[in-house]
Amino acid sequence: MDILFNLAVYALKFYGFFVLLRFFMQYFRVDFYNPVSQSIVKLTNPPLIPLRKIIPGFRNMDIASLVLALIISSIVLSLAFNLWQAISLSNLFIFLILFIGQLIYSILNLFFFLLIIRIIMSFVMMGQGFHQNPIAEMIFQITEPIMRPFQKLIPPVGVLDFSPILLFAAIWVSQMVLNKVAQSIAPGLFFI
Repeated sequence: MDILFNLAVYALKFYGFFVLLRFFMQYFRVDFYNPVSQSIVKLTNPPLIPLRKIIPGFRNMDIASLVLALIISSIVLSLAFNLWQAISLSNLFIFLILFIGQLIYSILNLFFFLLIIRIIMSFVMMGQGFHQNPIAEMIFQITEPIMRPFQKLIPPVGVLDFSPILLFAAIWVSQMVLNKVAQSIAPGLFFI
């Protein structure tokens, strides 16, 4: 039973990644005609269409996607640590901080995995360019704005780009800080 429960928690977390991808696809103006983008849109539309009727977008941000990702992160954290009994009106603010922390942790995880995929694809597709493959193109469009400041610090040397090392370090340090905050608020709790 524990295995099925853990699978359900991670399946929900995985779906949350698609919702976050949808948010960043719109924020970074990723090509929505890309077949992979279209699949993500179709996968995330069922909960987002009704949510958008209540929560409008703001500038270039799909706030409904962000709210849905926060809800999913809250459910994942609550299920993983059985927090449902502890949530009350008196400590709602503390749980809101934890749920936002889980969302930020999930965003950092998303970019960590996208960068790994981008690095692997850049070696596999060397010389072909990212625009040949719809998955690679979408990942490039989402990760490029995040990579750009780090590439200014460590410019690429020929075909080698060492800037992801700095970005991985920044993600790792940020996740450590988030977990320290979670431990100080609720000992024994950590973000997943």
